[in-house]
Amino acid sequence: MRRPLTGDLLYPRIPWWFHIATSQEPLMANLTIKNLPGTLYEQLKQSAAQHRRSLNSEVIVCLERALHNTRIDTQAVRTKARALREKTSGYRLTDKVIFKAKNEGRP
Repeated sequence: MRRPLTGDLLYPRIPWWFHIATSQEPLMANLTIKNLPGTLYEQLKQSAAQHRRSLNSEVIVCLERALHNTRIDTQAVRTKARALREKTSGYRLTDKVIFKAKNEGRP
């Protein structure tokens, strides 16, 4: 009778697939949040429903957004805004133009 694959001989009770999974993927941590206010829980639930995510996925997204605070290059934004302003400087946006655009193609 053949012995089933069980990983290293020093740890015969650890399944072989555990070694494969941990060698290819980083370990995922678990987090327990205690004393979470009910209002915050409801907000998270509502936000998760709006984004069609699980509550767990919504919490992960919120944490990622809070912790990956990227700095905005204000000079680059200013340069893009100036270029757009120059490109559209010949256009005059009046009430008449807006009204015509909104009603164009309507019966």
